[in-house]
Amino acid sequence: MRQAPPINTVENIDCMEMLKKCPDKHFDLAIVDPPYGQSWGNLYQITSGRTDLLQKHFEQARKWDMKPPREYFDELKRVSKRQIIWGYNYFTEFLGSTNDLIVWDKEITGNENFLRFEIAYCSFNTTKIIKARKETGETKEHPTQKPIKLYKRLLKEFAAAGDLILDTHVGSGSSIVACIEGGFDYYGCEIDKDYYDAAMKRINKAFRKYELF
Repeated sequence: MRQAPPINTVENIDCMEMLKKCPDKHFDLAIVDPPYGQSWGNLYQITSGRTDLLQKHFEQARKWDMKPPREYFDELKRVSKRQIIWGYNYFTEFLGSTNDLIVWDKEITGNENFLRFEIAYCSFNTTKIIKARKETGETKEHPTQKPIKLYKRLLKEFAAAGDLILDTHVGSGSSIVACIEGGFDYYGCEIDKDYYDAAMKRINKAFRKYELF
């Protein structure tokens, strides 16, 4: 018998362990950012000007930056009614050809050494551009960390009041913070203990801020 995971919880587990146990269509919306399998762990060696913290992040990526198998995407679609999946261009073999996409415009200026756009698959009949610059004045907890503002805009655009949100790769915790600040129930998992601990610090900080208001 399948069992639903606890609501408003983030667990330090392999997401496949949870997905296989979860009932069909349990989550209203999955917003996920799985590893792209692009050897991020090697980039720190050839990128000059990195801080020691970022070098550590990129070195750690050797352990987790592995593209999920087809089974992951099949299970994700089984347990959720709708999906937003970052990294679509790396997963076309699993997600197929589609024009239903979300494009994140990072509003990067010419002197920043990052790609300006990222693409997400979505199970909505739409192509949408969402602008959100990266947060400033905050420690980067994960090499592929996305801004809280981006997730808040996704929730505002694609989630409805009362929706239960799933994130299978919590990373730095931005998606969960956005759920807390937006009043959405959620469940998340993160396999890496260091990133899980870092995410929980950000999430607990968001709880304290939320409780003040």
